[in-house]
Amino acid sequence: MLYFDAWGIGTLVCVVFALLLLLYLLNLRNKSGYSRVLTIFFFAAFLMNVGFFMGAVLPFPLGAYHRFLTVHGSLFSIVLMIQFAYAYPRNLHVRESRIVLGITLFLSVTLSAAFIIEALRQGPAFDFKGQVFNFLGLGKRTALGLLLQIAWFISVMIRKARSLEGAERRAIILIMIALLIPSLGPAIGNALFQREIVSHGVFQQFFVVLSVLGYFTITIIFINNTVDRTSFMTKIVGISVVTLLMVVQIFSTVVTLNKDAYFDRIRRGEAVQSLLINGTPPDSAAYVLSYSPGEDQVRIVADPVGGLEDYDFRSDFRERLATAQAAPAGAVRDLPRVNRALGVAGHAQSRHGEG
Repeated sequence: MLYFDAWGIGTLVCVVFALLLLLYLLNLRNKSGYSRVLTIFFFAAFLMNVGFFMGAVLPFPLGAYHRFLTVHGSLFSIVLMIQFAYAYPRNLHVRESRIVLGITLFLSVTLSAAFIIEALRQGPAFDFKGQVFNFLGLGKRTALGLLLQIAWFISVMIRKARSLEGAERRAIILIMIALLIPSLGPAIGNALFQREIVSHGVFQQFFVVLSVLGYFTITIIFINNTVDRTSFMTKIVGISVVTLLMVVQIFSTVVTLNKDAYFDRIRRGEAVQSLLINGTPPDSAAYVLSYSPGEDQVRIVADPVGGLEDYDFRSDFRERLATAQAAPAGAVRDLPRVNRALGVAGHAQSRHGEG
């Protein structure tokens, strides 16, 4: 079963766009050195977005292995960003770029290997915050490595911009900003999400919009400043495709988020009805928690999917309960009647409760 929600469709948009840019760059003849680097960069970006797509549409433990693609894709795309910074519009520090390539490749390979070993040792679990299967608690060293390499990329671009003048300097600054949009922007969004400053839905849209916008900006700046020959029709088609994908993303987000809200409302009603009439949870329930208000204890009644013991579900349940109790009158009127037995987060239930 594939699960297509706003996140799934959004990541699919990123996959399609990255693939189109990769095919465009592959089709260029007599590529310059920086065009070849940018081609490999979009291949890594394509793999990374395929990984996010897998995590979004595979609502079972296999989906956790999307991290193998996202970690590798993100690490090696940053390596290529740094090499592009050295190569465009011409390499002013050839020896330094080769040394940095060796260092960043070694760092990326080490971090990737460490992540794979830890992930295989730990095994997948359901991430109730992100609403996907994941390898919980892993990736901090990878994130630090990414930030260090992004910082080096910025330093190389700023140094090069100071050494150039006129149109070349403007192109360097614009390309630096364009490459940072799909790399640093989502990283900031993820940090805000991990600290629960923004919801996962906000992070999802943040990631998709900034990725598409960043790829679009890279494409426009590259086409207008590259020495590689591109036709006017290529520019028209490229801009048209980006515009279409942005429209698809906005439309799909509105539609799927509304459908998710209605779906969750229906499933919560079915759950309450099943508990009241039959005394048992519905078959589609992903998990069931029993909550005793007097003792303030939360226990697992049913966990067919598994993974609850690996997650701080008690704190999460209490946070959800506090949020619900702070809602307008009537919003939680059924909770006392079912002894607050159903602790299913509606969206998590819909993700892997059926099929």
